[in-house]
Amino acid sequence: MPFLKSTYCQCAGCDEVDPCGTPPSGCICGATGAASGGNEGYDNTFDISASSGISYDVTVSWTFYTIKDQIQIYLNGSLLYDSGCVNGSGSYGFTVPTSSTSIRIVINGACEGGTTAWDFDITCENPAP
Repeated sequence: MPFLKSTYCQCAGCDEVDPCGTPPSGCICGATGAASGGNEGYDNTFDISASSGISYDVTVSWTFYTIKDQIQIYLNGSLLYDSGCVNGSGSYGFTVPTSSTSIRIVINGACEGGTTAWDFDITCENPAP
């Protein structure tokens, strides 16, 4: 199974080493990818085109601490989920159809101002039931 490709690495099989020279800890299926940050937010599109023809379940979980943040999740360029400007923890799960080519995660840090911190992770179960 391919792993989620960030904007700076290429896609490889989960049993391979990615071109960035790191172990495939970001394999979308059977493992977890994670990020954390602050006011700078986050915007990353993961290329999942190598997994075309395979359907799997993805869960994105987050923790927005005291200051409110916003997470948006896109599949193939279409908005699937928008948390709005909130604090606290949450998660969103969805099935990736066989024809999917990309998952995009956008976090707008401190969407109402202030200094923020946030964390999120993305996990996958393959194949989807």
